[in-house]
Amino acid sequence: MHMKQYKLLEQVFVKIRNIGDVINELCYGRPLVADGMDRIHTLQEIRQEIIESEIVAEAIKASLSNKSKLGDWEVANLHCISRLHRTLKNVPADLLSALTTARIDCRNRWLLFREGSESAKNVMERLVDVVKLSSEVAQIKSGDLGLASKYDVMLKMHDGDMDTKRIDEVFTDLGAFYRQFFSEVLEKQSGSKIHLAKSITCEKQRLLHEYLEASIYASDVSLIDVHRKDYGCSIFRCEDFGGVSCDELDYRVGLRGALDNIGRTLYCVNLPKRWRRQPVGDFPGSVMFEAQGMLMSRHLLMDSRFMSFVLPAMKKTFSLRGKVADSGNVHRYLSEVRPELLLERADEVSSLAHVMLRCALEKELINGDLAVEDLPDAWEQGVKYYFNQVTKTEQEGLLQDDYWVSGCFGYLPSKVLGAIAATQIFSYIDDPKVAVLENIESGDFSGLTAWLSKYIYSHGGRYSSTTLLKKITGRRIDVDAYKNHLVNRYLSM
Repeated sequence: MHMKQYKLLEQVFVKIRNIGDVINELCYGRPLVADGMDRIHTLQEIRQEIIESEIVAEAIKASLSNKSKLGDWEVANLHCISRLHRTLKNVPADLLSALTTARIDCRNRWLLFREGSESAKNVMERLVDVVKLSSEVAQIKSGDLGLASKYDVMLKMHDGDMDTKRIDEVFTDLGAFYRQFFSEVLEKQSGSKIHLAKSITCEKQRLLHEYLEASIYASDVSLIDVHRKDYGCSIFRCEDFGGVSCDELDYRVGLRGALDNIGRTLYCVNLPKRWRRQPVGDFPGSVMFEAQGMLMSRHLLMDSRFMSFVLPAMKKTFSLRGKVADSGNVHRYLSEVRPELLLERADEVSSLAHVMLRCALEKELINGDLAVEDLPDAWEQGVKYYFNQVTKTEQEGLLQDDYWVSGCFGYLPSKVLGAIAATQIFSYIDDPKVAVLENIESGDFSGLTAWLSKYIYSHGGRYSSTTLLKKITGRRIDVDAYKNHLVNRYLSM
């Protein structure tokens, strides 16, 4: 009887996932059909009715009471189902519909703003609604889940291991370290000469990215199987995969983006297929997801063995010659730190400031301590504090990307926690005793991908992000290890 109830839950949550996938296509497909919003609202109501069903609640309760009769993976899936159920229930349908409408409208206005056919003022007016409605949902869920603040709700939507207390501890530690460290790095690098490449077309850059994809994915990975963790306009949603940006005068932007996507794609492709449509078959949260991209874009990229592998292809594809093509020059170029005002283009160091600033501001927005109309001034103060600069255009400011206009609050802190986790994981696998990086110089990534598949990908959501990190490295989020990494990379080289 109890096994039947668990199997019912498996069937129900496949349906919930499928509905979410369709909602996602309607929300973010191009273009949104004339009656698309009505369809989205109808599907959301259907999904919410399923989630709120007494049958589902009773099946979860009965299954939890008799989980000793289930296998290990089934128990893990049951706990994932229970967490997802608690997260999604008790949100009024009309509030969810209003939030979805506001988010889509605000993001669409932002897209027009980015093209130059909409004013920042109009985008900000709609952002007021997005913040207000997001805060209302978070208020309901904070009481429902027994969380300390509305911002805690946002954080836990993306990763159950994130909460305000933990984020504040990490960012207080990093904040005390950051400004002096940033100044010391800029001073140290000011004496280093970097020879810049001439303009490199996006087509040539894409050729290198495709070469890296082919080399790292290898023949045992089928990209057809790629699926992504969709928030599907559920309550809060963030884009996990974006197109790789291209700057013809700075190939680092595209190279980092390509490696980031490679790491994330490998993760999604190699999640446990038996549990693919179940909650436990997904990654445990945004922290470990971000870590997989950063393993590639921040650590593999800067590894001397990888550089020996990729440099000949870079020289050939980009037509690099002379001092520009020197391995030392390329390394200095890739490790250059500067006060970059665009998060998308930011290096490993300046991106920390971006996330710390945004986390502080969005926490105040959601908790009701900062009004949207005061956000531009607060943003400028933060830019001045961290970078000692002022934004020159509206495109450099708080509307530079679509996190906030899409209602994606609480996601960005996972980029810092993910960076710390990636540092710990790479440090572990860089040990000669682990021996998974030794063949990279010859273009053989099978040791690396096999290790990642065995120790990270294959677990899906069976363990939380930090529990999985501890199983691998013996430590949860270790800020000191991350600070030591930054000092060693940028001040000891």
